[in-house]
Amino acid sequence: MRDAPDKAGSGGRWDQLYGLLLRLVSMALLWVVFVQGEVAESWTVGLPTVLVAVVASYRLTPRPGGRVSVWGVLRFVPYFFWKSLVGGIDVGLRALRPSMPLRPGLVRYELRMRPDVVATIFFVGVISLLPGTLAASLEGDSIEVHVVDRTMAIDAQLAELEAKVARVFGEELAPRAGRDGPS
Repeated sequence: MRDAPDKAGSGGRWDQLYGLLLRLVSMALLWVVFVQGEVAESWTVGLPTVLVAVVASYRLTPRPGGRVSVWGVLRFVPYFFWKSLVGGIDVGLRALRPSMPLRPGLVRYELRMRPDVVATIFFVGVISLLPGTLAASLEGDSIEVHVVDRTMAIDAQLAELEAKVARVFGEELAPRAGRDGPS
């Protein structure tokens, strides 16, 4: 297990305020979606509901597990949509070809992020959202991923995705043995 600084406990007052504002805005946006835009009529119930939801979120997850970088999110969103589009086209073309060039299988990926942080859970979820991949299990420092073609450069693609997710959450990546370290 890698050691890393505890970001949740090192933030101070500004990080606490940032976390509170992030939760308030998130819950308020969920409320707006829940009431399907009928915001003006629903705030008498919505405001207490949002406040209770924020308090409940602090009780259920007192450690936010890292700070979300707005710049990281702005760079991640177009990347995610582009990869979704390219992956969807690739899977569609494979399915439509008469030869059906599918070589499904499981691939093990060694994590460079700590496995016990929110960023890793987000990374696992994004893997499953991208066409052609499905995170099958997360055990220790590795993820088992089901892919439609195990001969593709899956390891490089997952490493790129992990780096993008790490930037969103401000996580540091451990060097990969034989790749990132000194040779």
